[in-house]
Amino acid sequence: MQPLPGFRDFLPGDCAKRNYIFRLWREVARRYGFVEWDGPILEPTELYTKKSGPEIVAQLFNFIDKGERDVAMRPELTPTLARVVAAHDSHIDIDKISQTSSTKTADELVQLFAATALA
Repeated sequence: MQPLPGFRDFLPGDCAKRNYIFRLWREVARRYGFVEWDGPILEPTELYTKKSGPEIVAQLFNFIDKGERDVAMRPELTPTLARVVAAHDSHIDIDKISQTSSTKTADELVQLFAATALA
């Protein structure tokens, strides 16, 4: 059986590359005074419709959860960051935050950093 379309398995070699990139990313971010943050993988669908309008729903993986809430898998972090800053403004220095989770694939990350980090 194959993974679902848009998903992939991460074998040990792939995990090693991804972990190396994330470790390097974290080290460089820390060196320049950034602190790491992340948000949940699921957000209320309304968060995305507020940003992009109701037509965005057709592009999201969304569903009604067991609590009868309309939720969506986050396709990007901008709306999540806006929500986090609005909810926790006094605890966040917006100029010095970094994130390492990604909606990109490990292959895209390797290509992105290959010229500098892996050379």
